[in-house]
Amino acid sequence: MISISGKLYDGQTSAEVPAVCLIYDSGAVIVENSVDGRRILSLSRFTIKVSPRLADTPRYLHFPDGEKFETQDNLSVDRIVKRFAGARWASWLHQLESRWRFALIALVAMLLFLWGGIKYGVPMASSEIAHRLPPSMLHAAGKQTLGILDKSVLSESELD
Repeated sequence: MISISGKLYDGQTSAEVPAVCLIYDSGAVIVENSVDGRRILSLSRFTIKVSPRLADTPRYLHFPDGEKFETQDNLSVDRIVKRFAGARWASWLHQLESRWRFALIALVAMLLFLWGGIKYGVPMASSEIAHRLPPSMLHAAGKQTLGILDKSVLSESELD
């Protein structure tokens, strides 16, 4: 049996109830009020959707009738997922995001991609666009560009 402490939300209101979720080896799930021990919810088999792990943020167990159980006990939730839901891509994602080496590799790859896009992608795209524009459009764009430069950046020459 796996016991997890947390808070239960009934899905109808924003009220939270301090609770304990008990998950048995058979897959049966019982949620009890942790203050008075009263049974709040009971399932005969494991039909819970578990939120993916994201660092050490709270995890949620979503019950079929809209109830939601929130807990900070990520290790116990990981055991539940492994036992009843099988290995999923979310656990793989957690492994990637929790290791600095993978984050550093992703950062370097992103910087290389940006550098390559600026160094090679922008000139290639601008060359393709320039070759596909009609000469009249190029002439008009050149005149407008010179007009803007004359008004904003350039001034009359002081030379003879």
